Amino acid sequence: TVFKEQFFTEKLYHNVIAKRYLGASRFLYEGMDREMIDGFINALYKNFFSFVRFLWKHLDIKVIDILIHEVVITAFRTGRVARVIQTGLLNHYVLMLMFGTVFLLGVMLLILEKFKG
Repeated sequence: TVFKEQFFTEKLYHNVIAKRYLGASRFLYEGMDREMIDGFINALYKNFFSFVRFLWKHLDIKVIDILIHEVVITAFRTGRVARVIQTGLLNHYVLMLMFGTVFLLGVMLLILEKFKG
């Protein structure tokens, strides 16, 4: 019988080592994983979405939307001013180019005079 049961090592293993290992595994799964780790992840999940909701209300709606709205208004106003300047007539464009060149040369001469004296 002793040889047939292999010195009862299999029964000893199942009754002593495997049962305790299985009990410890169950305890770690139910106590640690399900309660502590999953609870922590669920708490992070809820807090994360409340933080994102806070950012959406305060940053997106109050800052970014207003900033984009101001960019659109500025582009619209710039277009209204540019519409007056852009006539489509070549002689007006050449005249503006000449005024710009004379203005830049005048500024450069003023700067040179300042550094000379």
